[in-house]
Amino acid sequence: RNLPAAIGFEVVAIGARTFVIASEAREFLASGAPAMLPQFQTASVSTWELNADGSLTPRSRDVLSGPVLKTGTDSPTSACWIVVSPDRSFFWVAHASGGVISSFRLNPDGTTALLDSRAFVGAPAVIGAANPLATADGLVDLAVSSDGRYLYQVADLKGSIFVFGVGPSASLTLLQKTTGLLPATNSVGLVSVDRP
Repeated sequence: RNLPAAIGFEVVAIGARTFVIASEAREFLASGAPAMLPQFQTASVSTWELNADGSLTPRSRDVLSGPVLKTGTDSPTSACWIVVSPDRSFFWVAHASGGVISSFRLNPDGTTALLDSRAFVGAPAVIGAANPLATADGLVDLAVSSDGRYLYQVADLKGSIFVFGVGPSASLTLLQKTTGLLPATNSVGLVSVDRP
C-alpha cells in the first residue's frame, strides 16, 4: 500500500465520545515521493477516538473505499472531501481523480465500514490521455442538508453542483445537476444553508 495522505477530516461527537474521521488518498509511494496518476491506489478512511488528554486511539484503520480497481477507470482513488450525516450514522467521501462518491457506516463506537464504494460514479480522470482532467468532473467538497435528505457535491472541473436525494443506508439518487453558476475550475468550497 502506498502511504496514506490524510486529506479531509471531520470531528464527530457521538454521545459523550468524540471521534476523528480522516479520508486518505494513497498518492505517495513508500519512499514518500509523490506517485504518478497511474500509480494512485484505492483510497481509504481511518477513525480515531479523541481522548480527554488530546491523544488519539485508533478505532478503524485503512478501511478501503472499495475493492482494488484499475486506477483511472472510475475507481475510488484520491479520497479527499468528507461529510457526515446529521444523525452521525453515515458519511460520504468524494474521490477527486476517480470521480466517485463512496458511502460508509459510522458506528457508535467510532468504527466504520464501507457501505457502497460507488454510491455515485461521475467522470474520472483518464489515464493516458493528453490531458487526463479534460473530461473529469473533479469531485471535491460535499455538504449535506440539516435534515439529512440531500447531499450536494461540487464538480470543480465543470463548475457544476450535483444534488442527490439520500435514501436508506446512505444511498444516493441524482436529482439535479446545475451548471453555469460557478467558475469552470477551482470552485472547491461548499456550504449547505437551511432556507427560512
